[in-house]
Parts: sequence; structure tokens; C-alpha cells
Amino acid sequence: MSMMVDALEKVERTLSRERGEFTLFALFERQDIPMRWDLVVAAPWIEQDNEQAMHILAAEVKKNLPGNQIQRISRIILLDSGDASVRAIISEHSVEHGRIEIEEVSHYGLPADRGYLITSRAAA
Repeated sequence: MSMMVDALEKVERTLSRERGEFTLFALFERQDIPMRWDLVVAAPWIEQDNEQAMHILAAEVKKNLPGNQIQRISRIILLDSGDASVRAIISEHSVEHGRIEIEEVSHYGLPADRGYLITSRAAA
């Protein structure tokens, strides 16, 4: 797990530098499929063009995650920075380019039990 989170920290840092900062960049384990993870992201630059942002994110994830780890990513979920779940997370947790492990993610309205926050910060 640590290797996958390390690789995603690199993805987050690279895209923050190249595209703009994230409001949320997190990895959440799915409730319905154990050992499968959703990459959940929100950023002002994503909201400008979701389709383009998805291509950029997917390409960077593929570039940085080894093949045996990429299979553990179930999907990439793009959220608006103003989404209620995003606001709830960033109001309780603050981290930028780091790592916070959290439990009971479902408390924030997301279908997950646990996860890792790589960036969780109010939009600038």
C-alpha cells in the first residue's frame, strides 16, 4: 500500500506544479470491493475541463504506478471543490503534499471505510 501512496504523492506534486493546486487529492478504499481504491480529486483547474483533466490524471497515474499497483485503482472520481463531501473533509483535515490516514470516510458522504489524504486544503 505504501508504494502506491508514495507514487500518488508524486503524481499530486507533479500535477500541482504543472497544472495548479488541488483542493482534495485522496485515495479511498471502496466499501463494495475490498483492496480496490478510488482516487478522488478536486481542483479549480479540473472544473474548467473535466474531460481533459481526466486524461491528464489517468496518464500521470499510469506513468507513475507499476502495473501490479495500477490494477488496484478502481476509478478516478472528479469532484467540484464546492462539493459537500470535499468541504466536509477539508474542514476537518489539512495537509498539502503529505499523507494523513483517515478512518470512517463514509462519515463524509463517500462510499469508503478508510483512505489517505495527500492534499486537503481550502481552494485559494
